[in-house]
Amino acid sequence: MAVSMDTDGTKSNDAANGTVESTIAALRAELPQLEQQRIAFQERLDAVDSRLEALRAALRSLEALSAVPGPTQGAAEPADAAGPVETARKSPTAEAAEAAEPEGLTEDVVARLAAARGPVRAGDINAGLGRPNLPNKVQGVRNVLNRLVRTGRAERVGRGQYRFVKR
Repeated sequence: MAVSMDTDGTKSNDAANGTVESTIAALRAELPQLEQQRIAFQERLDAVDSRLEALRAALRSLEALSAVPGPTQGAAEPADAAGPVETARKSPTAEAAEAAEPEGLTEDVVARLAAARGPVRAGDINAGLGRPNLPNKVQGVRNVLNRLVRTGRAERVGRGQYRFVKR
C-alpha cells in the first residue's frame, strides 16, 4: 500500500482517496437519474390522486342517487301526517328566496331527504331531482335544507350534510 505525504505534511493513503473520489463521482452520476425517477413518480402519483378524487365524487353522487327514490317514485311527505308546522313570521328576504324557488321544491327536497339512507349534501339532492348542476340551483336546495333545519324537519350532521328528522 502506498503512503505519501500531502502538501500539508500529513500522511495519506492514495488508494483510499481514489476510492472515495470514485464513489463521489458515481453518486453524482446517479443523482440526476434518481431526480428524474422522482419527478416521474410524482407525476404518476398526482395523476392517481386526481383519478381517485374523481372516482370518490362519482361514487358519492351515485350512492346519493341510489339512496333516494327517483322523481316519478316520490315519497309521501311525513310532515303531512303530523299536521302543519308552526313557524315564525318570515323575513322579507326569506319570502323573496321562497318566491324564487320552483313550486314544490321544498316537498321534493323533503321526500329525497326522508328516503335517503344516510346524510346527504345539497348537490346530491339537486342532482337527484334532475336539476342542472349550477351554483344557484344547488344554493336553492341548500336554502331549503337550512329552512328545514330551522323548522326541525332536518338536522345538519356535518359540514354540508343533512339528515331527515323523523317525528
